[in-house]
Formats: sequence, C-alpha cells, structure tokens
Amino acid sequence: MSFCVLETRSLVGEFVSSGNAGDFITGQIADLLLRFSVASVQNTVYALIWPALLVDRFGLLWGGGALAAIYVVFAGFLQRPLQRWLFEGAADERAGDNEDARK
Repeated sequence: MSFCVLETRSLVGEFVSSGNAGDFITGQIADLLLRFSVASVQNTVYALIWPALLVDRFGLLWGGGALAAIYVVFAGFLQRPLQRWLFEGAADERAGDNEDARK
C-alpha cells in the first residue's frame, strides 16, 4: 500500500513540476527507455559473467563441477529439442529455397 501512495505522489509531483502534459509524457517515455536500456545492459553483463560468479560462489571444485554438469545436461539432452523448437520453420524455409534454386 505504501508503494502505491509513494508512486502516486511521485507521479503527481512530476506532473506538477513538468508544466504541461506533453512534457510529462515525454519525461515518462525517456525515463522508461533509460530504465529499459540500463536493465538490458545489466542482463547482458550477468549473462556473460554468470559462470565466473558460480565458480566464485562455490569454489573451483564445486563451481567447475556444476558448470561441467550443466554443459553435459545441455549438450546431451536439451540442445537438440531447443533447436527444433526455436528453429522449426527455418529448416522448412531453407528446403524451399534450395528447391527454388534448383529450378
């Protein structure tokens, strides 16, 4: 409940200080784009460094073992189903392109 009250106060304060509705909307859009951009960069960094964080957290033996186990599970059991699911239409399109090229 306090979050709603604080958020409402913040929005009303920003609207009053902006002068008009156009400035308020422009400011809100700019704020949204900035927050989205920062969150995207954070997610990219976390996606790149999570193996190092895992090794740092659990040590070289357990963290490295966990990474090896994750790799074996992914490569052995998950990779092909995920590729089929994600790229099921791509193989059909390539086959169609090859048939068109032969004609």
